[in-house]
Amino acid sequence: MIIAIFSDLHDNLKNWKKLNKFLKEKDIKTLLFAGDLTKQSTFKQIKKDFQHEIFFVSGNADLFVSKELPESRIIEIKNTKIAISHFSSNFKKENNDYDFCFYGHTHKPWIKKHKNTYLVNPGSLNDNNFSSFALLDVKNKYINLQKL
Repeated sequence: MIIAIFSDLHDNLKNWKKLNKFLKEKDIKTLLFAGDLTKQSTFKQIKKDFQHEIFFVSGNADLFVSKELPESRIIEIKNTKIAISHFSSNFKKENNDYDFCFYGHTHKPWIKKHKNTYLVNPGSLNDNNFSSFALLDVKNKYINLQKL
């Protein structure tokens, strides 16, 4: 099972359409979003376009409130424990309760392993020159970054 993770869309629906096309081609049915959709209309568009499982969290640039956009979220998928937040500061460095912690905000994609936990920023989908996202192979607990 492959999960796609993205962040910091900032209403860039052109890049959302590119990502959604990729998701359909790869038959990816689970999506994690680490904050900063910005407008509620973008939120509604993503839910309309991707009618599978989506886990959202809010970011500092989100201009609306929704119970579907908590500040952070803890989920477990196929025995893989995942934390999602917009800010890396929401994760304690000594916390090894998760296999993966995903966050956004900086727009800089990177992966760092701390003990048994991967800290991952998928980058931003707002940059037209270098937009990125992450793919997680849940079965093999393998994460990689992708350029859009």
